[in-house]
Amino acid sequence: MSEPIAEGDSGRLHGEWQGYTPDTTETQARRWFEHKYGYPPAQILRSAGAVLAGPIGRNGHRAASLLRQIEAAQRPMTPERARQLALLFEEEVRS
Repeated sequence: MSEPIAEGDSGRLHGEWQGYTPDTTETQARRWFEHKYGYPPAQILRSAGAVLAGPIGRNGHRAASLLRQIEAAQRPMTPERARQLALLFEEEVRS
């Protein structure tokens, strides 16, 4: 069951989260998040205006494959963007 977004800790979420429209079900959010990032979200949070899944990375999961990260970026792949993703991947593998 999704949790409501609490007002504690200055009302801010830590890390990056994937947002979905308020009519998204928890099952859909989990499925779409896992398809995009390669691992399930640690939490699903619901407010009147959004459903949030996450956090993205840094929640105990290793980085997904470089190909998965490229797909998740949803941008044309330039040589510079490929270099940035490779550096990000190396950093995640070291941590």
